[in-house]
Amino acid sequence: MTQGPGTDQLSGGFPRRAGIAGGAATATAALALAGCSTAPKTATGAESASAAAAGSGAAGATNFNVTDRMALTQLIHAYAIEVDRFNIDGWFALFTDDAVFSVGLPGMAPVEQTGESFRSFWRTRFGDFERSGNRRKHLISNILFVEQTDSTSHAVISGLITNAKDGKTFSVVSGVDYEGWFVKKDVAWLINRWNDRPDVSFDGGQ
Repeated sequence: MTQGPGTDQLSGGFPRRAGIAGGAATATAALALAGCSTAPKTATGAESASAAAAGSGAAGATNFNVTDRMALTQLIHAYAIEVDRFNIDGWFALFTDDAVFSVGLPGMAPVEQTGESFRSFWRTRFGDFERSGNRRKHLISNILFVEQTDSTSHAVISGLITNAKDGKTFSVVSGVDYEGWFVKKDVAWLINRWNDRPDVSFDGGQ
């Protein structure tokens, strides 16, 4: 399992609220500390093959598998779509069997769930919320891939949660930061760990 931070730190130790600009700056700083030039250079065939296999977290890098990147992006959007459709089985199918799901509301220590406790809790929560008359939309706005290899990936994501009540009223619930660690199983990418960090505390589901 690809392990990630369980609190409010992203890889490299920078805070989650540093966001997209922080991810790009950290990647550039890491290259500089390693004695690597961040300016473009001509790579040998072996270097190019190695870089393409490893991928890069630097914003704007092109040394990644495009098919995998599209599949990962589809997976992230499917996370939101299946939540909004109350399709609990379709949502669970996006995760590995040993996935860790971490929720951290402002001012509270994050809570981690895995295995049957994760599935039992969210199956109940989905059912209760569907009957409440609330319809949420989880709008994925920004995705930054911090790392991508042939079998693992890591991304930080920001979004907006809205709500419609009984088809009559509409409101913005919260901004939200997600962070995902992914693994490739056979020909499909799955979520291995997911951090859910809303900007404000609110009642009623994700």
